[in-house]
Amino acid sequence: MSIASTITALERANATYRAAHAATTPMAKRGMFALVERRNSYLSLRDGHHAWTTFTPAVVSSVDRAGIVKAVCLVGQDWPLQRRDWQQISVDNGRQVADPAAVVAALADENGRAIEYRNPGEALAAIKAAAGLAP
Repeated sequence: MSIASTITALERANATYRAAHAATTPMAKRGMFALVERRNSYLSLRDGHHAWTTFTPAVVSSVDRAGIVKAVCLVGQDWPLQRRDWQQISVDNGRQVADPAAVVAALADENGRAIEYRNPGEALAAIKAAAGLAP
């Protein structure tokens, strides 16, 4: 086997691997739409421990080399939300939301801050309505 044929075979194998890896691994990019799931809790001497989960629409602001989200921007907040601040994040890899910044801005309250939804179904319905997607 010659060196040229070995190089050709390795390039083909590498291209096949990259195509398979790209198809199975979701990659986030800056500017994509994301739905952030955060757990909130507090401890009260009178009432005990209270915990709830909120779902907040956001825009991806920072991604590491592997395509994993490091930080997101919320509407009406000057600082980014870091990876340690959320429980789980769902990114719109299918690019269904055409203009993520406009959708996130539309999902703000009267004070200009991001709305935190308690129900994931309610959050998805609001996102679809703001993005103009079919329910």
